[in-house]
Amino acid sequence: MEIKAYDIGNEYKEIELSNNQIKNINRIFFEIVESQREKRNKLSVVCCLKSENRNIHNVIYDYYLNHLTTFDYSIFASKLSDAEKTKDGCSRKQSIQEGFLFIKSEINNLYLMKLEKIKDVDSTTFEIKGALGTDSNYYKLCIFEGDFDKILIVDKNTRLASYWFDKFLGLTRVRNEHQNTAILIDLIKEKKLFNNQMLSQNKITEIYSCAEDFLFNNDNFEKIKMIEDLHSKGLFDESINESVYSVESNEIDAQFNISKKSIKEKYKKSISISNDTIIKTDNFVKLKKRQGIKLDGNELILKVDDEFLNNVAKVLN
Repeated sequence: MEIKAYDIGNEYKEIELSNNQIKNINRIFFEIVESQREKRNKLSVVCCLKSENRNIHNVIYDYYLNHLTTFDYSIFASKLSDAEKTKDGCSRKQSIQEGFLFIKSEINNLYLMKLEKIKDVDSTTFEIKGALGTDSNYYKLCIFEGDFDKILIVDKNTRLASYWFDKFLGLTRVRNEHQNTAILIDLIKEKKLFNNQMLSQNKITEIYSCAEDFLFNNDNFEKIKMIEDLHSKGLFDESINESVYSVESNEIDAQFNISKKSIKEKYKKSISISNDTIIKTDNFVKLKKRQGIKLDGNELILKVDDEFLNNVAKVLN
């Protein structure tokens, strides 16, 4: 096992580690990677290293080829430092926090962690002083276990930082927003998104209805944000966390842009009301939820949104 540490600021600097510091860094990896494995899987984004990028110019591939013999771990620090700088390379981006780069290598497994300087970890000894997780945005993680087609990225921030997985590591998401959204919709429709054993059985229908509303009313999906939204509606207890998600939910990334195209494909509907008239909607479920359509006897009543009222009136007059 090899453990390295670098201070990443305006420049990078390797930290000569004592046995005690190595032990403490290894414990940090254990707490985040191993003891929180279920949480890690729920909050990860699956990335890959494309075939055309599998060359010595990519840090992970270079590591894979040479880590047992000649690999220089400072290459990771150098690449990360470059990724955190402005386009001209002259200064550090102010929006990116300084921190430590921890590297753990064993056999073909590689773990990279960018840890911000937080109160829960001593910045000199790296001893854990508090409960990791009390700081909201404090680490980014890359887990490579010998499979270039499944490299896990975890970002404790609510949005995946492109400088970390793309510019630094040269990785690409395995699933795009269209694929992620399509799978999410299926999980909601089939009531497989959540671990139903953790839910109040008499609220399951309402929970999935509100999950669908979240899908319709947001541009971005985040597993944590959906939990917070359902909790704010009184549907989840305070004690419920990311473990409320099902094993099947691991098929979607922890965060992605919601694809309007996928929503349209999954929820569009055509209704024939006569031999020569068909009513079409891009989202039949949303239309019903806002009570925009109603059948009264043999009359179909459609509610017109205010911003479309004048145009509809012109067409009908």
